[in-house]
Amino acid sequence: MNWDAIGAAGEIIGAAAVVVSLSYLAIQIRTSNRAVKQAASREIMDEIFNWYGQISNDVTISDLWLRGCAKDSSLTKAEVFQFSVIMQQAVVIWERMSHLEESGEIEQWFLDHVKAARRTMAGSPGFQSWFQASQRDMSDHLRNKLLEEIEASIRQPQLNTVESTTG
Repeated sequence: MNWDAIGAAGEIIGAAAVVVSLSYLAIQIRTSNRAVKQAASREIMDEIFNWYGQISNDVTISDLWLRGCAKDSSLTKAEVFQFSVIMQQAVVIWERMSHLEESGEIEQWFLDHVKAARRTMAGSPGFQSWFQASQRDMSDHLRNKLLEEIEASIRQPQLNTVESTTG
């Protein structure tokens, strides 16, 4: 056997090893990216469920939420403030989701679900009134998304189930 043949065989084996290593690395990166998306989605999901729980686990807060969404004129100043705080909590979650969406770190199915729920909220008169007063406190990106969702809810009022539950 001559040295040229041995060298060529070594180069082929080395090239094959590089291809196998790069393939393994690509699989690991894909798996890691998927795990990051799942973790981010799970974390946001927990925040949303906590937010929902805050509203649904207390009859007084549930009533306040429904009246706030309906833009009930009997709300006191304190109740309007409470409704605004509940909405600000949602904005913090939505802002975070927006950043995760931009960086591709959130699962699309979950994002679609939350957007659909948010679009329903956006159709309520109380949400729209709150949004007009509070939109300066959110990022341009989220503000524009919410404006689109409000406009969509106006074009398709059947999406607005929050308002219909209060009447």
